[in-house]
Amino acid sequence: DYQFMISSLYPGMPDANDSVNVYNDGEIDANLEIYVKSVTLFGELQTKGTDYTVSVSDDGSTYNIEGYPFSIEFSLENKKIVAGEHEALSFESVWNYDNTDEEGCTVTDGVNSCDLIDTDYGERSAEFEDSQASLPESEKQASLIIELELRFSQSTD
Repeated sequence: DYQFMISSLYPGMPDANDSVNVYNDGEIDANLEIYVKSVTLFGELQTKGTDYTVSVSDDGSTYNIEGYPFSIEFSLENKKIVAGEHEALSFESVWNYDNTDEEGCTVTDGVNSCDLIDTDYGERSAEFEDSQASLPESEKQASLIIELELRFSQSTD
């Protein structure tokens, strides 16, 4: 299992990037699959299917967690890991200040629905940050915590 965390998540934040090397210590080549075990946002455990969904690219190398005004993506250069080798598992999250993605957005009375969602999550972010401000460092929570399960299967090619 592995966790990716963003300590402070807010509109217009710098892009968050991280990576970890995943090693195949076995004697045979293996395919790696990623499963999202949990998403905790602003201290609240999220529900898969209600709060977010996970989409996987056709080749199984890119995973997107969807349902938020910010993007969350995990990717592998190669999901097949040769015995004794490693591959980088990369994480990226982007929350642009201005939502320029018009897909799925509706405009009613001059108000963009995506802007409303962005504002709601921005306010939740600010409330969460305020609630954490007076806590000792050892008790503070990250704004976003994603727990992944990494599963290996024998490579057949």
